Amino acid sequence: MKLIQVRNKVTERDFLDLPEIIYKDDAQWVRHLDRDIKMVFNREQNGYFKHGEAIRWVLYNDYKKPIGRVAAFIDHEANIRTETKAGGMGFFECINDKDAAFKLFDACSEWLRKKDIQVMDGPVNFGERDRFWGLMIEGFKNPSYLENYNPPYYLGFFEAYGFQKFFEQTTSEVTKSGFKYERFKRIAERVKANPDVQFKSLNIEQSDIFAEDFCSIYNAAWERHENFNPLSSAAVKGIMHQMRHVVIPEFVCFAYVKNEPAGFFVNILEANEIFKHLNGKLHWLNKLRFLFYRYFQKPTRLKGIVFGVKPPFQNQGIETGMIMHIYEEMLKNPDVENFELAWVGDFNPKMQSLLQALGCRTIKVHATYRKLLSGDIEFKRYRLKK
Repeated sequence: MKLIQVRNKVTERDFLDLPEIIYKDDAQWVRHLDRDIKMVFNREQNGYFKHGEAIRWVLYNDYKKPIGRVAAFIDHEANIRTETKAGGMGFFECINDKDAAFKLFDACSEWLRKKDIQVMDGPVNFGERDRFWGLMIEGFKNPSYLENYNPPYYLGFFEAYGFQKFFEQTTSEVTKSGFKYERFKRIAERVKANPDVQFKSLNIEQSDIFAEDFCSIYNAAWERHENFNPLSSAAVKGIMHQMRHVVIPEFVCFAYVKNEPAGFFVNILEANEIFKHLNGKLHWLNKLRFLFYRYFQKPTRLKGIVFGVKPPFQNQGIETGMIMHIYEEMLKNPDVENFELAWVGDFNPKMQSLLQALGCRTIKVHATYRKLLSGDIEFKRYRLKK
């Protein structure tokens, strides 16, 4: 076996195409768009390169055929605010061969150790947590857009190599008929009756204002997370532009208290219902196919990709009000049958309890693992800062 760093178009193409080998017999798999993967490793497009670095490899067998891939990365700015210096590994794909998997893991751990990194988290993204994050350990069905999907045998590789479970994040699903509307109707009505509270859908014509409001909420709500990195409005506008074709404004809700941005609940169309027809490519013909499936064979599922409330406004009914706002918009749209609420960590029991009370059921579980690279570090499960 030979490990080669991605440095040119040939190795990049092998990096992008390798999943075709792993999932050739898996009817559930939907290939990620090449564009979305390339953006992660593009210094011009990924702002994390301003304060971080990344490297990629492809593993070849003795017949020069690609059999695995992986990436490693460091966010130096995030490490300034933590006692433990963490690095990440992700975009891992490998044939069912432990020696091959360990060779990929070794490449990441050795590169990170040389840069004085103490722990390696994976599989994670060189970017935001709402995409390419976590190892799927339950619910190997209906992978969502930008969500990691993998064969069950990957878990054995991670555990055998010494990774320990750092935290779990669940994806829950609720249907129109299963939503426990009456149970929370009174809470939502009370919150909506408060003249100081407003719930607004996204207004595309005021996207600059909403980008600023998103940053205000996100940076306040996520600052207790380890390796937190503040978002800029420019980064949010870039994400909004990238996802413009899968965003329906009425399914993006912002909450305000006395005109102060207080919370958001962002849902997008489950785009993999479309992208499963495109095989990862967005050439001109597939762009036409995308528009056809998007507007003439409308997707039936929504995916909640991010949900947050500023700490001063938590537990005041804002969370319920935003969820009810989205549900009421669902009732107006006959095409949408259900929606997923992704990325709820096991370190957030209040949100887990709220989802259960609303009638949600867990359909997928991802786990983020941590490997200790330094002997003087003690492993601890992830928890929010107080």
